[in-house]
Amino acid sequence: MNKKDLILLKFTRSEAEAQLDWEHSDEFEYKDQMYDVVESKVKGDTTYYWCWPDDEETKLDSTLDKLLADSFGKDQQQKDNQRTVISIFKSLYCEKLFNWHLLTVIKKPILHLYSLHFNSVVFPPPVPPPETTFCL
Repeated sequence: MNKKDLILLKFTRSEAEAQLDWEHSDEFEYKDQMYDVVESKVKGDTTYYWCWPDDEETKLDSTLDKLLADSFGKDQQQKDNQRTVISIFKSLYCEKLFNWHLLTVIKKPILHLYSLHFNSVVFPPPVPPPETTFCL
């Protein structure tokens, strides 16, 4: 990678500690922009970083921050909507597990073609799904 395509950022040790949020040893956030460190050099108390601006990760982080801010927002209408959605999702799953062992009356395994025949219909479906035995 050519150095002229990179951005040069320089910081004193105290500036780096206060202004850089390090993800790992080769990546940091500075002024809401993610940077990948390509090369660094220390001269005295100043560190020079030749960086590639990671625009894709910056955009992802921004989107995530917005989603989190929206989900923890203070808007009452938004909180009511969130409660409604949560209650809908809770109603889609059964809380009590269905005991499938009570239905094991048949000793001989039977081939069930579910596309043609249903033994029973249970709504919502049990969790975990029952095991079936097929034979020909």
